[in-house]
Amino acid sequence: MTAMRYINGGLDSVYTGYYPNGQIRAQGHYVQGSRQGRWTYFTPDGKITSVNYYLNDDSHGTDTVYYENGAIEIIAPYRSDDRHGWFCKYAPGGELMYKYHYRHGFLIGYTYEQADGTLIKEIPCRE
Repeated sequence: MTAMRYINGGLDSVYTGYYPNGQIRAQGHYVQGSRQGRWTYFTPDGKITSVNYYLNDDSHGTDTVYYENGAIEIIAPYRSDDRHGWFCKYAPGGELMYKYHYRHGFLIGYTYEQADGTLIKEIPCRE
């Protein structure tokens, strides 16, 4: 059980949520009712599913999503709740599958791994 503190009607404390089986579901911090900083999410059996970063409840920073085997599935940079930077998708074995390039939430280009393991030159997307 977590002691929660409220300031001006908004949750303002470290947060830990639990599954019915007692395992931690999520851990993070609220500031005046908004998620702030690093939040970690877990499966019912305790494995990390993702690590996300927030600023005033918006995704802000580089989020990482994990496969059940613990390998990285997705690396997704955000700025003010918009994808911003290289969004990378990996296969369960760790091989890079593709990269999407975002600017302020808009897809501007992409690349992917060739059979020889090298990335093709970024392909621009039309606006």
